[in-house]
Amino acid sequence: MKYVLILYPIDSYIDFLINPFFGGKEEKLIYYKKIIKSRYPDFKVVCVLFSKQNNANDPDFSQLSGLFKAEKDYSFGACGISFKNHCKNKTYPKPKDIINLCSEPIDELIVGGFHIWDCVNKVARFAYKQGIKVVVDEDLTQFFFLEENSNEIPISREVSAERRKKRLKEGSRCLFEYARKKREKTPWVAHF
Repeated sequence: MKYVLILYPIDSYIDFLINPFFGGKEEKLIYYKKIIKSRYPDFKVVCVLFSKQNNANDPDFSQLSGLFKAEKDYSFGACGISFKNHCKNKTYPKPKDIINLCSEPIDELIVGGFHIWDCVNKVARFAYKQGIKVVVDEDLTQFFFLEENSNEIPISREVSAERRKKRLKEGSRCLFEYARKKREKTPWVAHF
C-alpha cells in the first residue's frame, strides 16, 4: 500500500505560519489538499494527530484544522503523546508508533506536515532505516504555509523542487550550500 503521512495538521501550527496579509487559511488548505490529491492519487492519506490528554490511543480531534475534518477519504491516528506533554516536557512520539498507523505493509511512503527538520525528518529517517521507500514532500511541510502565494506552488513535485533550488541559489550562495550539504545526509529529501 502507498501512503501519505501528514504529521500534525493542527490549528496551532498552521495559524502560527499563515500571514493574514497573504491570503486566507481556507484557500491555502484547499490548495494543500489539491496538491496531495494531484500528486498522490492512489495513495492512502493518514493524518497523525496528538493524543488526547488522558488516552494515548485516541486522536485529539479538537486540534485538527477545520478543512481536514471534512475529508472522508483520510484516516486519522494518534501519535501516542498529547500536545501539552510535547510542548511542556519536549516529549516526542516514537517514529515506530507513527509508522504503525499505516494499517497495511508500506510499499511507498510520502511524509509531510510539521516540521521538516524535526518530526517529519525523524519519521522519514526511521522509515528509511526500515527499508521503506520514503520521500519527504517539502511542499506538504511548513514550507507550504510560509509561501506568500501557496497556490503558485507547482503541482509537479519535481518542478517544485527545481523552483526551490533556483530560489535558494538566487537568494544566497551561502544558504544554498548549507541546504545542499544538509540534504546530502538525508536521502529522503530532494537533493540539489
